[in-house]
Formats: sequence, structure tokens, C-alpha cells
Amino acid sequence: VIPGQTFTDEETTISYETDRIIFTEPSGAQSILALTDGRTTEISGIPDEQESEYPDNYAFTYNADCYIATSFWTENPEQKLSAKSIYTIENGLLTQVRTIGDSEESDSETRTYTYDPEQPNNLNIDLYGLNDFNSATDLDRIYLVGAGGTRLQSLPTRIESSEDGTETYRYTMEGEYISKIEIDEEGEPVTILEFFYEE
Repeated sequence: VIPGQTFTDEETTISYETDRIIFTEPSGAQSILALTDGRTTEISGIPDEQESEYPDNYAFTYNADCYIATSFWTENPEQKLSAKSIYTIENGLLTQVRTIGDSEESDSETRTYTYDPEQPNNLNIDLYGLNDFNSATDLDRIYLVGAGGTRLQSLPTRIESSEDGTETYRYTMEGEYISKIEIDEEGEPVTILEFFYEE
């Protein structure tokens, strides 16, 4: 940011209905989350009026304990690229995400999650709704609005990607709640997230 320069954050509007949740971007493009038993089963992307922004489409399945099991991504508008992700959940922890591209242009990778020590995911907003944990998956929005099935119990301290290297996460606590998350990529600091609570 240049000193003296001002800017306005763009706002995304979230609307809740009985059987769906609608994200409307500043451009007017929408992502419509279809709900079944309170869980997102599909996301339909609707372009803006100028057809310059096309949110992608997704489909989701869940296991017997209502944790995320698979997701299927389709790029808009051409729908030529797609990929399937398979999620491994052990004792309430996401331990692995395996993504398989369905075309030569779609990337495939495996991401392995480590919890040492376990860090509780206990804020009123599910922090798996931050794409800092889900940059290569399709989970951030469905967790942000509490519509991603059973909540994952802990936050990772390390994510290793077969394609993008390793990210490490350091947490600072304020009592029983997180006040700061510091994220490094390959040992270099890249992101600091701070959380503030009203008294």
C-alpha cells in the first residue's frame, strides 16, 4: 500500500434460504450452494451480467459420519477441466486430500496434513473456511457457512503437498482461543492472520 492511498474492500454477500445458500460477488456473479440435511451437495456457478466472471461448479459426498468424503470440481464456462478430490478423515482429523485431474490440463496432487500438537478448531466460525487451509481443495466456502458436514476437530500444524512444497502453521493462543496464525511456505513467512474478540 502506498502511503496516503486509500482503497475499499470488496464485499461478498451471503444469503441464507431453506434449501440453499447464495454467495454474490461484487461483480454480481453467484455461487449457489444446494443443501440436503444441512450439507452442501452441489455448488452451481452463475456468471455476472457481462459474463466476465464464472464461478466454478462442484459436487460433494459425505461418509457415514457426515464428514466430507469426495468433491468433484468442474471449471466454468467451457467445462473442459475437472478434477475429483478424495478426503481421508481419521478420528475427526483431515489427514490426506488426494486430487485427481480428469484431463491432461488438470493437476493431480496429494496433500498430507499433520497435527502435532493438535490445535482445536473451536472458534464460532470454522477456520477451515479460510482458503489458507484449503488452497487446493473445494472446502473453504462450505465450511465458512457451516454447511460442510461434520466439523473437523483440529487445525493442522503442517501441510505437505506433492506439487507445492510444505506449509507450516504456528498458533498463538489467547486463553482457549486463537489470537494469531503464522503461515510459512518452505520456511519463509508468507501470511499472518490475527483474530480479535469483543469483551
